[in-house]
Amino acid sequence: MQSPRLAGLDSGYLLRQLDDYANGRRRHEAMSAIAGHLKPDDRARVSSYYSDLPLARLTQSYAPVPTDTLYHYGDIRRGLSACANCHGQNGEGIGAANPPLTRQPSQYLSDQLMAWKRGDRNNDPRQVMLSISQALTSSEIERLSAYASKLSGVHR
Repeated sequence: MQSPRLAGLDSGYLLRQLDDYANGRRRHEAMSAIAGHLKPDDRARVSSYYSDLPLARLTQSYAPVPTDTLYHYGDIRRGLSACANCHGQNGEGIGAANPPLTRQPSQYLSDQLMAWKRGDRNNDPRQVMLSISQALTSSEIERLSAYASKLSGVHR
C-alpha cells in the first residue's frame, strides 16, 4: 500500500486520523499500534508537526490532464456528487474533514477509495465516501486517482 503525503495537511484532519487509528475506527496494523501508544497531546503535536511541514516542490512536469467530468461535475444519474464539491476544484481540500488530493500519490488515493469501497475504511461520519466509492468502477477509481493527484491546487 502506498504511503500518503502528510506535509501541509490540515492539523485537524491529521489529528482525527490518528485518533481514529487509536480507537479502531480506521484500521492499519502499523498506524493503529503507533497511534494507540501516543497520548492525545502527543497525537496533537505530531499532527501539528506534519501540518507545518512545507510541501515539496514538484520536480517533474506533467502533461496536462484533461478535465475529468466525474471529478468536477459528478454523475447525477448515479447520484454521484462531484469530488470537487468537497476536495476543491484544484484538489486543494476544504477544511479539516476534506483533505487535499493534489500531490498525493495516485496509488495512495486509489488504495483509499478501494478501502472505502470494500468497507475496510469507515471513518467518514456521514458515509459520503463509502457511497461514492461503491458507485465507482475500478477503472473510474484509477482514473480519478491519477487525475486528482496531478491537480494544481495548493493547500495553503
